[in-house]
Amino acid sequence: MPKRKPSPGSRRSKAKRPRASGPPPVPATTVFSSIAALVTFFRDLGRPAEQYNLLVVGPGTRNFAVLPEQGSLIAATVECDCDVRGRPQTQGYLFPGMETANYGENGGMINDWLGNWRVVSELVKTVPGLAGLLEAIYGPGYCLPSERFNSRSLPVDRENWAKVRKDAHVDHPSWENKDGKDLVVQTVTTPPGHVSFVLLCQATTHSIAMGGTSQGIYISPKSKGAESEQYIRDTEAQWAKNYKKATDPRAKAKKVQFWTDAVLALGPTPHYTMIIALRMVFGLPPVVYPSGKWVETTKPYPISHKHFIGEVHPNPDILVHDPDKVIKDMLECFPHALVRSFQRIHDLLGPLSLKWAMNPAEVFDPVHFSRCLFFR
Repeated sequence: MPKRKPSPGSRRSKAKRPRASGPPPVPATTVFSSIAALVTFFRDLGRPAEQYNLLVVGPGTRNFAVLPEQGSLIAATVECDCDVRGRPQTQGYLFPGMETANYGENGGMINDWLGNWRVVSELVKTVPGLAGLLEAIYGPGYCLPSERFNSRSLPVDRENWAKVRKDAHVDHPSWENKDGKDLVVQTVTTPPGHVSFVLLCQATTHSIAMGGTSQGIYISPKSKGAESEQYIRDTEAQWAKNYKKATDPRAKAKKVQFWTDAVLALGPTPHYTMIIALRMVFGLPPVVYPSGKWVETTKPYPISHKHFIGEVHPNPDILVHDPDKVIKDMLECFPHALVRSFQRIHDLLGPLSLKWAMNPAEVFDPVHFSRCLFFR
């Protein structure tokens, strides 16, 4: 009996389709051996800081799909012993059990929001010139929202060019889909014992390339003034929406995107430092991404929504710090104005008898801590 041909949409048919081809990857063209050289080059470009996203990649390779023009990708590879790998599955509160191996962390993202604060703080403390780079590019008084980690595990010559071209876009001044026909793939190679600081232009057409073997971390500074203020407004506006849902019986019956107890305790209009303090001490995801887009947590692909608990809760596995000791340590290390929001969180949520996920006194110096709190 002759074998049946697979239907066009079947899994067998898709498996036989050749991967869409494109130009082979080339080594990144603008890579410096010092942070100072990167800063000098960036200043000479004359482009505003808000057009650039900063990420740090560890040892290995990393592809970037960009336009072949000056300033689309700028990197500096320097000696560094910091581990820039995120811890997968720290967001285990999304699921009641182990239905998935990646806790929704597909697409090369690792949602270790708490670890991002720790690693960026370590990088600022230990990498000569990094604090100067951040200030030179993003200006005095820049602030630091927490971000995610990223990971790659695909040979650099195995890019899916159909997807690269389809997903071409710009993020600045707003997100917009673009034609990706002129994109090229540039590879940044980082040797052992080094990290690469990469400035990726968000105002020129680019796409998400998946080739590479390195892990890394996103840093998304906000310049003082309009950029930081907009992030604060976006955070507070989404919090107010969450509060409205938390107090609406009809919305409460549905799956929600937040920790209801905390939203009700803080009320509809908490000071933005209260929201950040809440996230720090309980290891919660942000209310919005640095772009201002709502952080949606009910899409744990590839599993079905039925496995989602229904709302975000702190992960008990990472709640290990005694709150009273944390407050005491913070008062000894930081100006009291920086500790006030944490004391208030303790007052409001203390009756839940939960430990905390972080002791900021063990992680931050006072200046970096104030930047993470967007303290004015």
